[in-house]
Amino acid sequence: MPRIGKLMDMGDFFAGEINTLSLRLRLKLVPNTERDAGITSDAAPDFLAYSKGVEIGAAWVRTDSDRTGIFAFDYLSLHLDDPFWPASIDAVVFRNRINAFHLDIVWTRRTPAAAGNGSSCPAPRNSTKT
Repeated sequence: MPRIGKLMDMGDFFAGEINTLSLRLRLKLVPNTERDAGITSDAAPDFLAYSKGVEIGAAWVRTDSDRTGIFAFDYLSLHLDDPFWPASIDAVVFRNRINAFHLDIVWTRRTPAAAGNGSSCPAPRNSTKT
């Protein structure tokens, strides 16, 4: 899973960029104030993603545990899309382990199972459907 970008924690929002061979854009993640105010459902995104002032996606806070199951950590499940892109971008955003004010954007390939269920989060490769 390659790192395709980085964000910086600006206090009230995250700002940074995505750089790939075919895409270069500035990205800003701002809290979804409608969700915070209870206007939308709990399934609504925690953050809205903007580039050049245009909303291009959203991010949801997820919690996972490490391999031993002792420590829980948060990450963002990021989904970006634009009518001119050949496909949407799904990524996860983690805090950088060296500098807590920096976050890494890591691209994830959408699996056929995730693409068919409407989820923006790909299913783990070794998981089984229940």
